[in-house]
Amino acid sequence: MLSKLSTFVLATSALEPNPPSWDTDHVKVFEPNDLDAQSILDQIHSTQGGMDPINNGQFNSNRYALLFKQGQHNVNVDIGYYVSVHGLGRSPTDTTLGNMMVLNSAYDFTIGALNNFWRSAENVHVVPQGGPMIWAVSQASPLRRTVIDGDLSLFHYTGGPAAGYASGGYMADVKVNGKISSGSQQQFLMRNVEMNEWENGVWNMVFVGSKGGPESHCGNDEGTIPSTNIEATPIIAEKPYIVADDDKFILFKPHVETNKVGVTPGFSNADEIDFSQVYVASENDSADTINSKLSEGLHLVLQPGIYNLDAPI
Repeated sequence: MLSKLSTFVLATSALEPNPPSWDTDHVKVFEPNDLDAQSILDQIHSTQGGMDPINNGQFNSNRYALLFKQGQHNVNVDIGYYVSVHGLGRSPTDTTLGNMMVLNSAYDFTIGALNNFWRSAENVHVVPQGGPMIWAVSQASPLRRTVIDGDLSLFHYTGGPAAGYASGGYMADVKVNGKISSGSQQQFLMRNVEMNEWENGVWNMVFVGSKGGPESHCGNDEGTIPSTNIEATPIIAEKPYIVADDDKFILFKPHVETNKVGVTPGFSNADEIDFSQVYVASENDSADTINSKLSEGLHLVLQPGIYNLDAPI
């Protein structure tokens, strides 16, 4: 997935291309009016997700980042294994998707979403169609910096008493203008999440700096779920993210926030780093190549791929 490694900001004369030369086998950049966007998304999902065959895409070598430029995208985005979704606006509401979801890996209720790892989404605005947005995951699948105009379901019910087993996850800086239904989620961490209502849960739900969650409660009596609620996030630096202004790209590095409650609506307090100062690495790069770019004072974005490195970076 795309990520950024912090480094020293050193004086450098090196200039990288902006826009970068994305590896188009792994990175797909969508304009709002792209007529072939849905067919590309469906083709990716045919190898990375769905319930037939069971766990379709698990342990394969494909890796994808789906980058959506600012505007309205009338597409449905099913997020399978090793797929990361990124809106390219300064604010989540700059990039709207028709729908976005993670569904079970199998109709078999004893599997359900238990194997739904290794995927993510951030910095988008979702308007669910025909029901709640479904984010049925079991860890290693963060949802960040997203606005959902409607309800959010953290499980996918396809029948059976286990309600599509879902087993843990993490969301941060997320605003849900509706209800969050936990369903069969066994545990979940909400950090700086705003919601109108929270319902259900199995073992322990943790809320840090969040609004609209249940009060702390130990035990599972009187229909009240076990939950831990911490009033504020003491100190946090939100994850850096990528912004596109027309064809130019910027790396946003949010500043540290203290005693944070709820979401940050916009990051005016952030370092804006032009991609001329960012090295965009690919899986074919060696550790020596990446480290030499870092030593020049460049920041680093890792494109999707499997990096066989023989030294640390």
